[in-house]
Amino acid sequence: MYYRVIWLMGLRDVGKSTVAGIIKEIRPDVIVLDQDVVNLSWGRAELKVLEAGSMARVAASLLNQGHPVVIASQMVGRQMRDEVRRFAPSAFILLRRNAISLKLARSGSEDDFYFKEGEPFAEIATDDLTPKATAEKVLDIMETLYYDKEEDDD
Repeated sequence: MYYRVIWLMGLRDVGKSTVAGIIKEIRPDVIVLDQDVVNLSWGRAELKVLEAGSMARVAASLLNQGHPVVIASQMVGRQMRDEVRRFAPSAFILLRRNAISLKLARSGSEDDFYFKEGEPFAEIATDDLTPKATAEKVLDIMETLYYDKEEDDD
């Protein structure tokens, strides 16, 4: 069985980095890549989605070495998700606070955020959850997303 890269997505201040940090505390074997930290490390704080492809390449290398990977990232649109999957098997989890944030997160553009049928994806409404409870839900989802490499190669 193999892992997928888990992308925690959502609007600003929804708790992606906090949840990723708690996941790391619960599961020390998980490698966490926080897009904000990576962008600042590369001196590119103003760039957000541009590094998603680069982060996917790093995640693919870590996956190939047997490490589960969680990426805390702002919204990744459909075109970029397709690009990311070329490098690493990925699943996306949208963290949202309320229906309004979901509508904003999915507002249309040429690279919209709607998910295709069958695309590995989940939503977690965090309104009534602590960050730890949200992290535990993510870990539960992560465990269901193991896959057989042979299936993925077909």
